[in-house]
Amino acid sequence: MCLATNITRRGARYHIRVRVPADLVQYLGRREITKSLNTSDPRDAKQLGRSALSKLDRWFEMKRAERDSKIPNTNGLSEHLTMEQQGRAARDYYESLLEDDRRARIVGYSKAEEWQSLRNRSAEMQRIDLGTGNNYVHVHDFADTVYAELGYRVGPSEAEDFGDGCAPYEADTGDIPAALPNVSEMPAGSPTRPLIRRDSLPYRELCQALLRARVEANKRLVGRDAGDYTGKPLDPLITGAIVLETASSSAGQHESYPPPKESIIDLHERYLSERQNISEEWRLTNRAIIRLFADHLGHRTSPSTISKKHIIGWKDALMKYPSRGSLRDPSASFQEIIKLNEHGQRPTLTIRTINKYLSAVGSFMDWLVKNELAQQNPVMGVYLNNASRHDRRDPFTIDQLNRLFGSPLFAGCLSADPGMMHRPGKLHIRNHRYWLPILALWTGARLGELCQLLVGDIVALDGVECLNITPEGDKHLKNFAAKRFVPIHSELRRLGFLEFVAHRKGSKAERLFQEIKLDSLGRISSGYSKWFSNYLRRIDVKVDARVSFHSFRHTFVDAMRTAGFNDSVVGIFVGHSNNTVTAGYGEVPQFTPLQRHEIIDKVRYSGLDLTNHHEIA
Repeated sequence: MCLATNITRRGARYHIRVRVPADLVQYLGRREITKSLNTSDPRDAKQLGRSALSKLDRWFEMKRAERDSKIPNTNGLSEHLTMEQQGRAARDYYESLLEDDRRARIVGYSKAEEWQSLRNRSAEMQRIDLGTGNNYVHVHDFADTVYAELGYRVGPSEAEDFGDGCAPYEADTGDIPAALPNVSEMPAGSPTRPLIRRDSLPYRELCQALLRARVEANKRLVGRDAGDYTGKPLDPLITGAIVLETASSSAGQHESYPPPKESIIDLHERYLSERQNISEEWRLTNRAIIRLFADHLGHRTSPSTISKKHIIGWKDALMKYPSRGSLRDPSASFQEIIKLNEHGQRPTLTIRTINKYLSAVGSFMDWLVKNELAQQNPVMGVYLNNASRHDRRDPFTIDQLNRLFGSPLFAGCLSADPGMMHRPGKLHIRNHRYWLPILALWTGARLGELCQLLVGDIVALDGVECLNITPEGDKHLKNFAAKRFVPIHSELRRLGFLEFVAHRKGSKAERLFQEIKLDSLGRISSGYSKWFSNYLRRIDVKVDARVSFHSFRHTFVDAMRTAGFNDSVVGIFVGHSNNTVTAGYGEVPQFTPLQRHEIIDKVRYSGLDLTNHHEIA
């Protein structure tokens, strides 16, 4: 039986997969919705799929109406409760639990109920984990009431509303809702109260405070069971000490900088708007880092109160934070992810990455100080020592280079399929997958610099063929020193690189490696970087994270040093900054093209055998 293209089978069950309409992607925060049809029968799947599509269409219409009916928040409402509001809600909840218990004791328990109540309270105290969102369900009723009194309507989480749909395939989470709100019954354009969802950060923050109140209340109830009515709360949130402490410290230390009305996130958007000459990748990465930082501190934290103690605390937390590729729950908070990783023991951020995060916050704090939104930059002096060998990239050994350049990608592979190029065969690949490692080995250039080369970037300067590495057009370089020209090594000539360039010119191609596509973040090298790391692993060259495409750069630097050149000369070829005073004088580049060609041709890799490559070229 032929099923619809949006019905797929995963394991024993069929799923329906639907693309979110373009006008709702930003509002819903997802591009696809995938749900289990809870059947392994293709006939049932076909019928259930039609029904699900109909429900989805109505659900999309409901979401459009919900989006269009939302009115601006002009009443001064804020989803994020202040510490004082959270404390007041927690104290009210604490008192209500004690009052409910007092009344129950007056009415009287039966003996069985009394023992059951005691067991339940003891079990709950052992079970409640303040860092786990699953326990927030215990306090939803009271949290809903708090937000209702503030003028909000509380909605279910996105996952409860209609599944998460965050990945192409998700685990079974239940059937598609049988009934959806009838959009036709909603008054067109009728104003609604602002919506807050149960999986939003402000709601979770309130639930966290209420759970703390519930833990304190349970301690009092257990004491009462033993006849002790003298117990007092120790949690500063319940006693009110945490609110008073925050208020007094803010007033005492930062009188000249009152807390801004804008949140950390809002201020960071202003900071980004002033940074015009930055790549989209840098912008998105920087924004993600600051959101993690705000998640750690609390989104309503005033920048004027951020101290070195806060930064050190964040640095310590980052050392427990899992590295990229190991996170699969975008709805979890910063602290929840760390807690989850205590059990999973995924690899954590490297020292280099932690310093990168600290640097992003430091630059933002510099901007806050300059705009009189903070008094000092507390990031200074907090960076980790980056001397660890674990964080550095290793150069390739000669054995590794011979294994790599003798592998199927260079000697002949089975298929042009990128996932099959590690298998030996008779097909000779001569596209970017072949040339990028060879260029990196003989030029020392960065992967991104090579991927974005234009055909016109291979130029003759004073009769010397060179790579002209510039930021012209839509290209990006790491820094000012990265702009340079690197002569074509004689080995590249023997391998046929100039013939490859001539062929590209003849085909009227603009970019040298036209087949490389940008990823969703506008990065040109990320796809190849991941593929090459996997390829190294498949041919048993990649033994750990220190071996990667960037190892070519380290290998080239070592080769230049072996040839007798000092680091100031090496830096000219690889695009490293020269911080001497003399470097800032004049405009004539160091060494003529001919001199640079003589220097780079002294680079050799003793023991490396590329004879077969010459014959193929």
